[in-house]
Amino acid sequence: MADGEAAERLIDKLDNMPADEARASILEEMRGAGFRRHVSGAAYSAWPAARLTRSVQSAMNAESPTVRLSPETAIKQAERHADVGPEDYLRVQRILDEGRVFRSAVSSRAIMGFIEEDGKMWRAVVKTTRDGRETYLTTLHRAQDYDLRSAIRNLEEIGRE
Repeated sequence: MADGEAAERLIDKLDNMPADEARASILEEMRGAGFRRHVSGAAYSAWPAARLTRSVQSAMNAESPTVRLSPETAIKQAERHADVGPEDYLRVQRILDEGRVFRSAVSSRAIMGFIEEDGKMWRAVVKTTRDGRETYLTTLHRAQDYDLRSAIRNLEEIGRE
């Protein structure tokens, strides 16, 4: 994706695709060289990072089911979570589809999801804009088992589709 307009056109297209087709397209985009540049800090526009499930989209009152990774978040992630590589972002979709997802205690517009893979716990946080029109990944990082246990004790889990 060359510019912001191209990215927005793609996101609009993804929003209107059947969910499985959109997921496959997003994962294909994320496996490319452009996404590697995006997460290394050469980001100029939002990049599609995942597709919300219907249950999560409904719980968040999100208009757009396409989760974006903003340039600002890509840069923040590179600085704060240098151990998270481009291939790790593929986990965001698995977190939404297969992991445990909870309403955030901080905001009704945000969710927190967890998945354990290869003996490691991962956490992703996704939120919508105030008007609910756009959905963004705000963080992806390694978590501890106690983070999930705390979410189970204190937060409302969002059911699967």
